[in-house]
Amino acid sequence: MNYILFLTKHHDGFCLWDTDTTELKVTNSPLGIDVLARLKHSCDKYGLKLALYCLAGDWTWPGAKDGKYMGGGHNPETKKAQLAELLTRYGPIEFLWMDTAVGLGGLDRKPTIDWIHRFQPNAFVGYPHKGMGPRMTMREMGRPGPFDEVEKERGYLVAEFTYPILPPHEGGANWFYSLPKHDNLCKKAGDLYKHYVEGVQYGNIFSLNVGPGYDGKLREIDVKTLREVGEMIRTDN
Repeated sequence: MNYILFLTKHHDGFCLWDTDTTELKVTNSPLGIDVLARLKHSCDKYGLKLALYCLAGDWTWPGAKDGKYMGGGHNPETKKAQLAELLTRYGPIEFLWMDTAVGLGGLDRKPTIDWIHRFQPNAFVGYPHKGMGPRMTMREMGRPGPFDEVEKERGYLVAEFTYPILPPHEGGANWFYSLPKHDNLCKKAGDLYKHYVEGVQYGNIFSLNVGPGYDGKLREIDVKTLREVGEMIRTDN
């Protein structure tokens, strides 16, 4: 691994850092710690770069549509304040994966990117499904490969592709921890390594999604598989 891409907040608006913008945060939970601060400390300790997944909208913001998955609310000032916290409190951020599944939160892509670069001008910013970057294109549930004609025309510098370590299955989640009955399901190390090699070949960034379980830890099968992939990378097999 060269970096960690950390999910700071998902659709429900619960922040995994000690934000000043809402009481809906991890430091108010029984855990009581700033998870992102702990992660940043570990990244520095082990020489890993830090990237952040950020949600552009939020179900807790005004105007959110109850019961509708895509119905996020609008709160541009809070969105800007949260991005400012993330970009000023936790050191250099390599890139931001801006999810728009519940809308843009009242601040469009271009002003969001300008706001981000106000604090960290070197950070890459990407939106899913070839959304304006401008430096980075995101291939959610994608595969390694060269730029297509649209990506070439837009002048992207790098492509990131990502998918869950869990293979397709019935019931439970894909991007998060699924269910205990699926604890023996995991993509094969050889297949993951193949995509890593192809990603390097095409100059892609390969982000592999691994969701912690109910106890906050990675599944044993995930750890075993990741160690196998790491050994393949080190020995170039």
